[in-house]
Amino acid sequence: MKADSVIRYEGMKVLRENLGLVESEKFINLIKKDNFDYTEWRKDIFKGISAEELFNEAKKYSENIQHSSILKYEIFKNKNNEYQFRLKNSTGDIIYSSESFPTKSQCKKEIEILKNNFLSTEIQITTE
Repeated sequence: MKADSVIRYEGMKVLRENLGLVESEKFINLIKKDNFDYTEWRKDIFKGISAEELFNEAKKYSENIQHSSILKYEIFKNKNNEYQFRLKNSTGDIIYSSESFPTKSQCKKEIEILKNNFLSTEIQITTE
């Protein structure tokens, strides 16, 4: 089972990719305002779709995610001369900015913790 933070991250990623950032936020606010009942909503979401169709769509989606989900961690020094990192998606959008760390090794340690929860292949170090 995935951690709550991973589920939140992946859920927001799906929303952003399909709706864009502004519409994703709007969607979340609409659900919060409504008496949205997921258990009722999900009863009809796959109505009329066969298990085979659902499987094929999920497989296609999974293959696309595997090829396009490269994340980059970018370490930099902020204006207070402390280290921070950004997490960028495959299109270069910043999807997470860390808190400040007094040393680069502490910053890298935090990245390693995140890398255990997310797929990533590359660390890019920059200084601003």
